[in-house]
Amino acid sequence: MVITNSTPENAISQYFDLNPDCVIIDVNLPNKNGFEVIRDIQKHSRVRSLFIVI
Repeated sequence: MVITNSTPENAISQYFDLNPDCVIIDVNLPNKNGFEVIRDIQKHSRVRSLFIVI
């Protein structure tokens, strides 16, 4: 299943709702860059490893 989102804030919320196995993210996002989004996810996540494609 692939789920998309258009805002970083909604994408972070959606990550915690769905707990995906992999995150594919663009570096150039509105309001936050992709690295900041990943950092926010990792800071609040209990998952030790997450596959990330940037």
